[in-house]
Amino acid sequence: MDLEAAAVSFQRILVAVDEEPISAHAAEVGLELAKALSARLAFIYVVDPFAVAAPDGGIPAGELIARAQEDGKRLLAGFCSELVPPSHAPCWAVSPTP
Repeated sequence: MDLEAAAVSFQRILVAVDEEPISAHAAEVGLELAKALSARLAFIYVVDPFAVAAPDGGIPAGELIARAQEDGKRLLAGFCSELVPPSHAPCWAVSPTP
């Protein structure tokens, strides 16, 4: 398979993001790749309920998870609005679910 044939097969680019600075760089690289391939771009933020919930923290686990999900939604909205111009392929913010 030559590189041109392989490039055509990429229609969607998924970039996992979090609050780390390297995430912003990965998002920028994903955007450039999506532009080069005329692909759609999506960002995803994953909430690990086991990493978020602290059993003896005094705040119910469900509330901590809900807060993490809201933080994730804000983070995704920020990546989409800051990096993806309206003229480019749509940006999907994949929201975490309980």
